[in-house]
Amino acid sequence: MKSILMPLVTVTSRDVYSYVITGTFASHSYAAARIEDFFPPKMLQDKTLRNEQIYIAHIRHGYTLKAIAEHLKIHYTTVSKIVRMP
Repeated sequence: MKSILMPLVTVTSRDVYSYVITGTFASHSYAAARIEDFFPPKMLQDKTLRNEQIYIAHIRHGYTLKAIAEHLKIHYTTVSKIVRMP
């Protein structure tokens, strides 16, 4: 029998930070988003915000590290380190 229950949504410290800075819980959007939508030019000026969005794009929306790195024109290893940060 297939379960119809939806998984609980957890709020992490990254989510709280994102909410404080942007005013939205971007990580809880279930709609498919274009990778360009995660990284507006204004956000790229602040590395902390950029790193938060990298985490959200990868963990919550399933973008690959390679796709994120290519879009941001940074090395794949840099993206990997950002995603693994505590």
